[in-house]
Amino acid sequence: MPEPAEPNQEKRTLRPGQVEIHLYSLDQVKVVASPMRALAFGAFHAFEPRAVSDVAKLIAKSPQSLYHHVQILTEVGLLLPVETRQKRSRTETLFVTIAPICRGKFHMGEEYERYRVKAFKLEAQKIIREYSAGRALTLHDESMLRATQYRRHHIRMTPERAHQLIEDISILFRAAVAEENTACPNSLRFNVLGFLAPMVSESKERAKNLEATLPDLLDTPDVPD
Repeated sequence: MPEPAEPNQEKRTLRPGQVEIHLYSLDQVKVVASPMRALAFGAFHAFEPRAVSDVAKLIAKSPQSLYHHVQILTEVGLLLPVETRQKRSRTETLFVTIAPICRGKFHMGEEYERYRVKAFKLEAQKIIREYSAGRALTLHDESMLRATQYRRHHIRMTPERAHQLIEDISILFRAAVAEENTACPNSLRFNVLGFLAPMVSESKERAKNLEATLPDLLDTPDVPD
């Protein structure tokens, strides 16, 4: 029996312009609230430079349909051009994301929150597609049974404890990013999502005890693309 592949011990170093954790600005969260840009941005990587043609293959789109969106992602600073490569007779630019972990800011106002919710809706739609494809794969590959998972729990806790739980999960995420294994031929790209929010009934009940304007934020309209 062959020996298992050794984990990739190469230290992941940030390139000039990259940061460990990036917080979206209003302009940036507006950009990732677009279906095509959200899909494209999610296929780029912080440590593996990818060209538009690479990403197009990953998301099953034509490169021509992505160039404009990649340009916008670059203009707002979410993608960084880091190198070029020659492919046949043309030169391709390779990009990395601004950070291994990108997330929203707090206390940014109603407009920011509307776009942030829309961006999350797009992410949720992608999760459904990925989960469905992963579960279908388990019919043919039993090794994927434990690797494609969904867990939901109702837990009563204080907001302070919820915040601490989010911080604990973030630590696990950062550790996983630091230990990412690209050397093993059996490794796959996984999307890992952390989600925590009060139940809708709890949010509405709490809003009743706050200022009269807050309930309006619980049913905000969709923003345009």
